Amino acid sequence: GHLLAQQNVVLFLGITGSGKSTTIHFLSGSQFRKTRDDHFAASGIKNEHCKNIKTSYKVSESVTRAICAVPINLRDFGVDVYGADAKKTILLADTPGFFDSGGAEVDVANALGIVNAVSN
Repeated sequence: GHLLAQQNVVLFLGITGSGKSTTIHFLSGSQFRKTRDDHFAASGIKNEHCKNIKTSYKVSESVTRAICAVPINLRDFGVDVYGADAKKTILLADTPGFFDSGGAEVDVANALGIVNAVSN
């Protein structure tokens, strides 16, 4: 929970394979390449924190095992932030998917991890 404490966080939640990791890559400025099986894979990763975020082309295969936060500078999006205590960055937080390919036990563990992370 320390990573998310006192931060402006956008928490991405959804079922396994819904595109949470891919969306975070896109919002972080990663470029994409089309693979031979018509999947789009992240390449040209601009935000170094995205290097830990993997994407999968199989909607039933989970690759995110823990919450991973990527800081985004709002000015990179043309958002002017004013004020001495105004936060100039937000965290995009990738989470493990629901209905994970690991089964119900993994779903429960993932849900508890998310609750713990956001409650601190």
